[in-house]
Amino acid sequence: MKKVAKKVLIYSMVGLLQAGLFATVTEAAAKPNDPPPGYDQRKDPKINNDKKKVSPDPKKNNDPKKVNPAPKKVDPPQKKASPPMKDNNKNQQDIDRKIKAEKQRHENEMKRKPNEGDRDWQKRQQQEKQRHEKNLKEIQSKK
Repeated sequence: MKKVAKKVLIYSMVGLLQAGLFATVTEAAAKPNDPPPGYDQRKDPKINNDKKKVSPDPKKNNDPKKVNPAPKKVDPPQKKASPPMKDNNKNQQDIDRKIKAEKQRHENEMKRKPNEGDRDWQKRQQQEKQRHEKNLKEIQSKK
């Protein structure tokens, strides 16, 4: 009788142990609605995390049926610039366009990529900062 009691006790303890392990494994398993590992919810367009709430302006009429288009501004006629000014202005516009493009590229590169570890991201950010500064200096030196 003692042997049977020991076996029942041991098998029930093993069963409880397995049930406990199974419960922890199922709890730790990914649920269907969970994002994948390395997913950053702050950058998810589906989730609105903006802290700024814009309240409607009481002075403005928000009725969609009564839409008043803004009056178009008419610029006064511009005086024609001399040819050297056109060239200078065009160069400045070209430089401004290149700086804007570089800033946009830099902004996109600084964002964390999916499935990118913290160390890799920080390393890439440091390299990107150096590259961005170098590119801006190059653009500015071409003035």
